[in-house]
Amino acid sequence: MIYLFISIDVEAPHGNNPVDQMIWGSINGERFGIKKIMDICEKYNVKSSFFLDVYEARFYGVHAMKKVALEIKNRGHEVELHTHPSWWTEDPRDSFSLRRIKKTRSMFDPKRNWMHQYSLVEQVKILEVGKSLIEEWTGTSPIAHRAGGYGINKETFTALKNVEIPIDSSICHGWLNCKLDKITVNKIMSITNVIEVPVTTMEIRPFITFGPFAMYSKNRIYKTDIERLSLENLFSFAHQAKDLNISIMTLTLHSHSFITFSPNFSDVELNKENLSKFELFLNSITQNKHFRCMTFKEFYAEYSVFPSKFNGSNEIPYVERKVKLKEVLGSFYKKNLQKQKIDPKLKKYWEQFSQEKTL
Repeated sequence: MIYLFISIDVEAPHGNNPVDQMIWGSINGERFGIKKIMDICEKYNVKSSFFLDVYEARFYGVHAMKKVALEIKNRGHEVELHTHPSWWTEDPRDSFSLRRIKKTRSMFDPKRNWMHQYSLVEQVKILEVGKSLIEEWTGTSPIAHRAGGYGINKETFTALKNVEIPIDSSICHGWLNCKLDKITVNKIMSITNVIEVPVTTMEIRPFITFGPFAMYSKNRIYKTDIERLSLENLFSFAHQAKDLNISIMTLTLHSHSFITFSPNFSDVELNKENLSKFELFLNSITQNKHFRCMTFKEFYAEYSVFPSKFNGSNEIPYVERKVKLKEVLGSFYKKNLQKQKIDPKLKKYWEQFSQEKTL
């Protein structure tokens, strides 16, 4: 059996009306954010886990973020904790007013955006604040945590144990901002008595043919994310997981996965491809007898009694992708042209961590 976790990071760091655009996903009177995600999940009788950045209450007000938490809880889905201690205050894509809000209203140090930049004592404080806000707003305690940018270190697990959050889902193999990305790839494990359910990943192995010969390029690691992988590759992971004895798959989204933004986040439009991809994947996987969708609370209840049922391998599925030399050279040229146009501040920020690691 392969256990599928549908997890959504809920956050609103950009835009003219961030919460409305990036969480509710409002377009021409319709909503394609968390409500649309829940609509699709419920169509296939699936519950999902929403990792909420509660610290944005300082940016947009307690009422706005509490409303989000209650919408999720009242529809029977899970509200879990997403820790963004602060957001980058000099993002050139943001308006001046939003940059000022991030700089002056952050709950924690606006110059330290990731959990691994804080001491153990500070991480405990961050987690305590986040946990108490979810308890206050929903009447329930979060059972799982995901660090923003997957930016955890060993102290994070000690802090989680101290605040009695038993599950983490932040380790993402190949993500440089994750300081523990080598510990596990696609296997559940225990760290300091905290259960790690990693963000599952796969490799893409591009190659070029020259007559009877094949030359392989550098492999790339991708998380199993609606925004990052094609539907074909998501299915490939699912099918290979069965053959490789991988016991879990974490399908990740953002609250704004069905939205496409203009470069400065001022204009939005529906991303029909991602919406269709999500629905088609759920439609297929919920009919597959080898898969079972579950939330983190459901997982914890069963793991506490029978942990061995979740044992699996730590293998990494892969797909080989044939590319043309013209495509490689064109991609290289385009990439370097884009680098020249990137704002230096934005480039420096992105270089802190890699979204897709090259092996």
